[in-house]
Amino acid sequence: MSSSKDIFLYFGLKAEIEGNFALKKPIVTYSKGFHISIFSEDGVYKISLIKNIENNEALKYKYDKDSNLLTFPEDKDMIEYIRLFQNIESIGGYNYGIKKIRYQDTLEIVWYEGSQFFQNLEPVLSAKRKFTGPRKKILSKNNLSSILLLDRLMPDAKIPYSFYREASNFYDKHEYRLAYLHYYMILEYCFIKGNNFSELTQISQYENNIDVVFAILDTIKLYRDRDIAQFNWLTKTVKDRFSSFSLKNILKFIFRYRGEIAHGTKKAGQYLTDESELVNITSFIQLVALTICGNMQVYCEAFTKCKISRLPQRIEELKRDLASVLDS
Repeated sequence: MSSSKDIFLYFGLKAEIEGNFALKKPIVTYSKGFHISIFSEDGVYKISLIKNIENNEALKYKYDKDSNLLTFPEDKDMIEYIRLFQNIESIGGYNYGIKKIRYQDTLEIVWYEGSQFFQNLEPVLSAKRKFTGPRKKILSKNNLSSILLLDRLMPDAKIPYSFYREASNFYDKHEYRLAYLHYYMILEYCFIKGNNFSELTQISQYENNIDVVFAILDTIKLYRDRDIAQFNWLTKTVKDRFSSFSLKNILKFIFRYRGEIAHGTKKAGQYLTDESELVNITSFIQLVALTICGNMQVYCEAFTKCKISRLPQRIEELKRDLASVLDS
């Protein structure tokens, strides 16, 4: 960075922006100390937010020339930029056809030097965040044959499997609010009889359903054995809300989260602009839904008649195994 007092350091974020709009030429405006622009680059539209950071140590670049290592700023230090992305996305979506600002998977960080008031900006260092997408599966002829066989043998699975597919698409794009709602719809569609959407009715029906009980207990065991951080988060969060870590309270927990997300509450508005709070609970219900959908195949009547005897046996085994962590 130049030592000249006439040269200023700026920090910027760039991301791809999608929508039903077109540009005749690059556009630039200014708001709240930001230089904001939308332009075409590498064949796609991008949006850039740039701000002077002379007095912001957290956003100044930390680059080790010997190891060629650049230390990225923490998300909390860039929150002002992210919220501006979210605000432009929300208001622009209603008025001007902006569909998505892809800051979660196309983010580029750029440091600039330039004169005062964003004049003569020149990039001095830039880097793109690496995002690992879901691992692709190899699709074979046998896979296709299996799909068509299951289509014949499991006609009732099409709707919950469609919910699961849609939920997983949202999950992979880090759209956790919509992912959670679609995973939860699997439970409602499969196990709630009639239009019974009250908490008392739903919890009662889930508690008495072997598919749901097994999926919850199996996920808890998976967390305890393989992901202690998620296990600690789950137990602490349920206890903080309900004082005890029991099957009924876990069911209340996922039911009430669904209400907070689905209805027009202040909490739902908060999740719209910061979905990171939903990562843990969405990961939990995703595994529950995965188990439920998987058992539709494992215990399909065309393959076996043992579900009524086998699942209760496995549930009892899980309850014994989890007795030290699960309250009755």
